[in-house]
Amino acid sequence: MTELSYNPWANIVQQNDQPISFGHNAEKIISNTPWDFRWFVDYEGNFGFLLNFHSIKRKNLGQLLFNELTEITISHSKLSLLPRFTILIKLVNPENYHVFYHFCKSLVSGSRVITSEDKLIDNIVSQIHDWSSFFDKYRERKLSINAQKGLIGEILFLNELILLKGSQVALSSWKGPDNACKDFILDNNAYEIKCIEPSLSSTVKISSIDQLSVSPFDKLYLIVYQIIPASVDTASAFSLSSLISKTYNLIEADKPLLMERFSLLLSELGIHDHHIYDNSLWKSSLNSPYIFNVDSRFPSISAEQIPIEIASLSYAIIFSRISDLRIPSLVSEIIDG
Repeated sequence: MTELSYNPWANIVQQNDQPISFGHNAEKIISNTPWDFRWFVDYEGNFGFLLNFHSIKRKNLGQLLFNELTEITISHSKLSLLPRFTILIKLVNPENYHVFYHFCKSLVSGSRVITSEDKLIDNIVSQIHDWSSFFDKYRERKLSINAQKGLIGEILFLNELILLKGSQVALSSWKGPDNACKDFILDNNAYEIKCIEPSLSSTVKISSIDQLSVSPFDKLYLIVYQIIPASVDTASAFSLSSLISKTYNLIEADKPLLMERFSLLLSELGIHDHHIYDNSLWKSSLNSPYIFNVDSRFPSISAEQIPIEIASLSYAIIFSRISDLRIPSLVSEIIDG
């Protein structure tokens, strides 16, 4: 198991009959540090990090201040229990355990050069303050559900393209991260990718006038993937994270030097740690996507139809009204055909 995928809370047995008490229901960690630091899972299944101090001498612990954070909660034991003192840090959203793990590891690493518990507390407080701005912004950086679905569609198509054309051609054709008007461009054909949850009211969102404009390409295909929420027990369930991991594996098997290129493209889309999407599970509702040839029969709005006073425009197409325009082709057939 790599450091990137390590989850220290995975094998901790929860005590469901009572809440965690300081120093209990925890697993001691990091054998090469003199301090008593532990991972824990509380009775509600929350992941946490516990720091035990056994001989605190300073008397002004009441002046300790922890910034209000959106992703973690911090509490401590009563001052009447001194010289013993405990700081308890809990993760709010278990999806973010990878970042929380590295935060905790940084607390441990910074403690190795400390020589007393009083200095250690000062060091811990300082590091928490240093991380506070990161945690405050972390929730904002996570993609919305709609943005996640959009990226799922693009990664599904990218993975098919890698298998058909190889990593170098596939990554070069992916234009979505560059905010281009088309998601993929290959051999003067363009491919616009959408991903929706199927329902009678499902719509395909068109975000600009140029998005369904065929010119200057020979052909424009609209490819619509349909996914539904899934649980851990659902067969064939996947996450955005697992799709990205699959892409890395496909690239590594083909051209490993291009893995950094893929990482940069993800960064441009706001994906820095794809593991935070591990627990958002989906399932494809169809074996293959709907594919449409955007031609004169396909409902769209062209720039020529828009008054010159209108600078931008977005609209939605009712998916059930265009299903009969689906062409009976697979992705491999429109790529190679």
